[in-house]
Amino acid sequence: MESNIIYEALATIVQRIKYAPENQPLDQMIDLQEVASKFRLSLPETLVVAFLATEDSDNNGLTRERLVGYLKPVTGFNTQRIFNMIRKLGKLNILERERFSDTVDLMLNEDYLDAIETGNWEKVEALSPYGLYPLMKYLKRQLGNSMGFLEHMGMPMSHNLAAEDLFKTNILRINEHLVCVKYAHKNFGHLTEPAIHVHLFFSILTQKVMEDQPLDIEEWMSGIGIARFEISEFMSKYIKSQNWAPMKQGLVEIVGHGLVNHSI
Repeated sequence: MESNIIYEALATIVQRIKYAPENQPLDQMIDLQEVASKFRLSLPETLVVAFLATEDSDNNGLTRERLVGYLKPVTGFNTQRIFNMIRKLGKLNILERERFSDTVDLMLNEDYLDAIETGNWEKVEALSPYGLYPLMKYLKRQLGNSMGFLEHMGMPMSHNLAAEDLFKTNILRINEHLVCVKYAHKNFGHLTEPAIHVHLFFSILTQKVMEDQPLDIEEWMSGIGIARFEISEFMSKYIKSQNWAPMKQGLVEIVGHGLVNHSI
């Protein structure tokens, strides 16, 4: 097999992790951070790619439990946090579940694996949702179809998408130059619990950009697992009173019963 600089980089990551001094923080491995930046992923996310690319020699996938076993000691993440990371990588079309396995076996997505096999960094970078439209497509998948994906990936259905902080995800970090991301940071970043505000803002935006349709807020909030009393409280406090930042600034308006539209 011809030399492949991407595979070599991933193999180097796996070896470094396996033989790293005990308790050495990942953020001190500067050279590995540089590789992660080429993938436009965080270092823990890049570890998932590295283990799937180098340890899955027969291309039949690694069990989720085996992957958790690799990642727990070096990341310090608990099992649920690793599951969340796996789900996010699935949403990015980087990994997928083996459909015909009795266990939850994970493997790299075929397009992503093909890009790695070219040995061309530009082809790998091109698969990351960088820029407005790729970001909208990614968020549409993540925010609009969360429960079906969780079930397919074998994740607990009790997971509440609204509890995730998008500000802490790599997807917004690599798109921090976009006006919509800057707006979200400026208007929601100071809030004690910004997650639902950020999710709603981007859901309205993606619905407008991708479908040119308004968003039914109550239906959307119910779909991502928010309790009925919390929906009612949020609607009264922010939407019906038009006290939500995008509404006060004239960016979002009510266009029908429970429907809002984004004018950007």
